[in-house]
Amino acid sequence: MDKARTDNQSFSRSSQTEFTRVLRSLYFGRKFAYGKVAAAAHLDVKYMYELVQGTKHKPSRDIVIRIGTALHLGVNEMDELLLAAEHAPLVRPKRMRYQDAPLPFDEEPLEI
Repeated sequence: MDKARTDNQSFSRSSQTEFTRVLRSLYFGRKFAYGKVAAAAHLDVKYMYELVQGTKHKPSRDIVIRIGTALHLGVNEMDELLLAAEHAPLVRPKRMRYQDAPLPFDEEPLEI
């Protein structure tokens, strides 16, 4: 049981490190002040600082999207940040959009 707990803790640390790494690269690349990003994302400045520094981890999907919006991220960057935080991306890859999608009816599609 202790080994399972250790494995879970190391997994959390590695995912936290990945999220922190991606957030820092996107954040510092834009050179915004903590206060401006926090205000635009409707977050406390201290919480924003802790996320960027890596002392807080596992933000909710909503918070990640709010931070990405405050940083003016594009869709690809937003998806990168969401995936680093272990959340679903905004957009599914094209190859998966229609794969295994059920038809809206039980009949075969009409051939044209």
